[in-house]
Amino acid sequence: MPAMRDADPGRVGGWEGGGGAGRDTAARLDALIFAGSMDGFVEVCLTSELPVGRVTTKVVGDRRIALAHTSSGFHALDNTCPHRGGPLGEGDLIGEDLICPWHLWGFDVNSGNCGTSTTVGVTAHEVRIEGDRVMVRLLPPRVIPETF
Repeated sequence: MPAMRDADPGRVGGWEGGGGAGRDTAARLDALIFAGSMDGFVEVCLTSELPVGRVTTKVVGDRRIALAHTSSGFHALDNTCPHRGGPLGEGDLIGEDLICPWHLWGFDVNSGNCGTSTTVGVTAHEVRIEGDRVMVRLLPPRVIPETF
């Protein structure tokens, strides 16, 4: 196993290969489990980093997600609007709807559905809170019909 060091312990993407930090194997394993748990949930931020009524963009693995904090809690949606590819993480929250900044399409933060449609929308990922950490588990991308 190559030596590892942690640029930011416990955060997504915190491990880099090369020049070891001298940690023992158990400590490295504990830190790996903390950064990305074995059940697929990864930490994306602390609860204090995103106030109620705000949305931001986070990277999880190779995907960008829009992370929203509404009065009902934290929600994670795919970041790309299916209409014209607008960045949902730069949009606005109105209640439980995330509004695309490009053409004002709205997405329910709970289901990912656009308006009342059950076929057009974005993936709504699983979110849980562990202490002060916001954890997200990615779900497969939503398949959108070619004509909508």
